[in-house]
Amino acid sequence: MTGETGGRSGRVENSHVGHVGEDGQPLQLPLVASDIFCGTNRAFFPNPEDLALSDLEQILERSRALEPFKHAVRSYCRNGAADLIHIEGFAPAVKVRRLLAHILSAEPLLPIERISLRGRSGCSDFAGTVQVQTPAGTSSYEFIWDCRWRAEQEGWLDCFGFPDQIRAAREYDWRCFQHWAPLEQ
Repeated sequence: MTGETGGRSGRVENSHVGHVGEDGQPLQLPLVASDIFCGTNRAFFPNPEDLALSDLEQILERSRALEPFKHAVRSYCRNGAADLIHIEGFAPAVKVRRLLAHILSAEPLLPIERISLRGRSGCSDFAGTVQVQTPAGTSSYEFIWDCRWRAEQEGWLDCFGFPDQIRAAREYDWRCFQHWAPLEQ
C-alpha cells in the first residue's frame, strides 16, 4: 500500500517507508514531490551516485594503480570498506570515495598498492593526510576537499546568500579539492 488517501486533491504517498514524524505517523509528500524524489523523473534528475561511479570507472581505466587496489576501490564504493584502504578513525564514505577519485586522477602514473588515510570531516570540508603505498615505497600527501571553497570560486550562492555548498558538491563531487600537496619524507 502506498499510503494513498481520498480523492485526487488529497492524495499523498509515503516518502520513506519506516520514517515517522513527531506524531508517529508515516512521513508523506504530495504527489508532485513524490514524483521528483521517487524517481519517476530520473531522466531529469539523475542519481548523483550513479554519475560519480561511472566517472570513477573512467578514472580507474586511466590509472596505473594495481588491479587489487582498483578492486578495493570498487568494493569500497559499493559497501564502504576494503582491505587495501585503511582509515584511521572515522571518515564519511562519500568523502573517502571523493578522495580515492582524486588520488587516482591526480596521480595516474602511480602503481598504487594500498592507502592509509587520516582525516577530519567537517560540514563543508574534509582535510588530512594520506599515505599512498607503491612497490617503490610510500608517498604522503596532505589534502583539503572543500565544497564551500568551490562554491565561492564559482560565485554560487544559495537562497540565503551563502556559498552554495550543496550545488558545488553535487556538480563538482571529487573535484572540490582546494589543496593537494606531497609531504616531504
